[in-house]
Parts: sequence; C-alpha cells; structure tokens
Amino acid sequence: MVQVQFAGLYLLALISILVTEINGNDRAFKLALEWPNSFCIEQKSKCKENLPSDWIIHGLWPKSKVKSRYMFNLSDISNHTRKLMKNWWPSITNNRTDEDLWRHEWEKHGIFAKENGSDMTLTQYFEKTIHLKTKYNISQFLEKCNITPSDSNPYKVEQIKLCIFEKTEHVPFICQRCEKYMLEVRICLDKSFVAVNCSDANNGMKLLYPKTVSASRIFPSNIRTGACTTCSDQIQIQNSDLVGRSKYSSLEFSYLWLLLSFCSWCLLF
Repeated sequence: MVQVQFAGLYLLALISILVTEINGNDRAFKLALEWPNSFCIEQKSKCKENLPSDWIIHGLWPKSKVKSRYMFNLSDISNHTRKLMKNWWPSITNNRTDEDLWRHEWEKHGIFAKENGSDMTLTQYFEKTIHLKTKYNISQFLEKCNITPSDSNPYKVEQIKLCIFEKTEHVPFICQRCEKYMLEVRICLDKSFVAVNCSDANNGMKLLYPKTVSASRIFPSNIRTGACTTCSDQIQIQNSDLVGRSKYSSLEFSYLWLLLSFCSWCLLF
C-alpha cells in the first residue's frame, strides 16, 4: 500500500511537470537557504552559540554580471527589513558581523541583480530576498513530508527533492556538506522570481538533517563519509552549465529525473 501511494506521488509529479514547459535557460537567480547545524557541525568552534532553529538565508544570486551603480549603505535599508534580516539572514560565524555578511552578499551578488530589466536598489534586493525566504519556507515544506531534524535518521536526497518538488512544482538543488549532511536547498528562479528547475545532482545519497551540532559524534555508520567539502558558487555554476549544454530540454530533464528516481526506488523493493 505504501509503495502504491509513493508511486502515485511520482505520477502526480510527472503530470505536473508535463504541463509546465519552462526552459532551463530561464534560470536568472538562485535562492540559497542554509541549515545552520550542518554548516557548523564540522567547525563548531568557528560558529556562534545559540544557532537559529530555522533555515536561514545564504544569499540570492543573480546570473547577470552587469554591475549596478548602487553601493552598500545599511542606512538605506528600513528598520523593519533589518529586523527581519537579523532573524532570517544572520551571520552565524564568530569572525563576521551581520552587517559584514550583508555587505559581502551585496557586493558579490546583489550589485548584479536586475528586476524587469532595471538595476535593483539595495532595499529592493534585500526585501525581495526576505519575501522569497517566506515564500519558500523549507522547514514547513519538509515537516509536512515528515522530514524533520534528526541526529540519527538520514534521508534520501530523492525523498527531499520530491518533497520540495510537491510544494514548488520544480526540482531544487540539494547541497551537501562532507557527503554527510544536508547543508543547503537552492531554489532556481526566472527573471520574474518564479521557480524553475535546477540542475540535478547528488541522487543516491543519504544525508543527515542534523538536529544538533553534536550529531557527528553519533553519526550513523551506514552513511558514507568523505572529504569535508561544501557547495560553492563554482560548483553550482558548473552544474547549471552542464544542464544548459545538455541535449535535453528542461521539460525532458524533469521527466528523466522523475523516471530515474522512480526506477531507483523500485529497485529497493
């Protein structure tokens, strides 16, 4: 019965994909949302105490490489928006203040952001990112799929992707840390900030969604270990380029991903 229900979810997802023809070249932004415990678990000494208990913003990264004229000035951001940023976009490392983090994200990414063909102002960029964070509430998405933080129960990447796909109707990119932990969920967006398919990677892995930063001490032995690496902009760009050069359209890519994931699941039973 469980197998039939799960297969039904895949069929429903496939139908949704087949009626949503969005070209992968429409990816204009990536919204990167980060799980603090996964970031700090292998470098606890570098992190602040009392980490946030929710997913936080890593950044909103545009594809454009044309700089705007706007410079970072914290006073340009309203007090209300800054309060939200402190909650949802905080620095969690000891060597960087919140303002340092926001300045870094603006100067590396935000300064290139465009909306409707025009440069986004500092205020527009940060307010848009906050809005997207509330729209793509990863904690709620995962909880509704019974995917909750645990120091001992890993989840299949395909299970996580399917859960988020059900909420956004598009395939996310799951970023792993040390081949052990779910570090980030990245939502790809078009120029109108509507979700589109990301490149696909990391299928077949099991990742821990750690409840605490002490999870490494009781890390289950059935998960493979490896060099401790994190996802980077470069890795994500390479993955996107591979999909962009693929002979498959975004629609075909989505169909293949669902088909292969379903076949992989069937082989387990």
